Amino acid sequence: MTTPVIIPQRMPVPTKSYPAQGAPCTFDRTGADYTVQIGNLSGAGPWGFYLFRTPKGGRPQQLFFAPDSNGDLVVINRKLYIRYCDKNWIQWWAEVPGYIDPDNQPSSQTINVNEAAMAVYKQQVALAQNTANGAMAQSQTANNQVESLRAEVRRLQAQIATLTQQQQQMAQQILSKSQIEDIVWAKIWDVNYLIRMGFLQGSSTIQQVQDYLNDLTVFIKRVVGK
Repeated sequence: MTTPVIIPQRMPVPTKSYPAQGAPCTFDRTGADYTVQIGNLSGAGPWGFYLFRTPKGGRPQQLFFAPDSNGDLVVINRKLYIRYCDKNWIQWWAEVPGYIDPDNQPSSQTINVNEAAMAVYKQQVALAQNTANGAMAQSQTANNQVESLRAEVRRLQAQIATLTQQQQQMAQQILSKSQIEDIVWAKIWDVNYLIRMGFLQGSSTIQQVQDYLNDLTVFIKRVVGK
């Protein structure tokens, strides 16, 4: 009898993880890897529960951090959740947004597009717009950033329209203009999350988000300098 050969691969989290916790991870329909790391980053910084999402072929993106905590991942009814205990031994849970279960199948109202690219741009649009409407409303740099991101969203909307025509030919199903707009709007909150994480961390691995943070930092320094 031949023994099956298993060839392990290293998980995409950037640093080492507390070994007693194991290695909680899962994949979604886009091929993105969701991985828990228990420890700290690069041997420095606060110790705790980190959640990373690594797009297929991309770099790890930190989605969540709970200091002095330990936990794992669980999929329930095709939704992904984190579970962890804090330093006071209190238990917490939360749903992870943007997760697409591998068993999910496209319906007549769903377009199977590049989810990772759409999420990045929509999250950037939402947070950039909120920032421009708030304390940074007078920043021309922030407004320019919003317009640039809106242009990218319009490009992706055109991509959705093309894919819609292809899906109509295969499934003989037609999406209305309002249905397509609903799909686009539903993705905008993912963009907001990525930019908000950039604010919390002070930097981002996403170049568009980092450029925005740099521009915003220059603007704030000018205002404070006055």
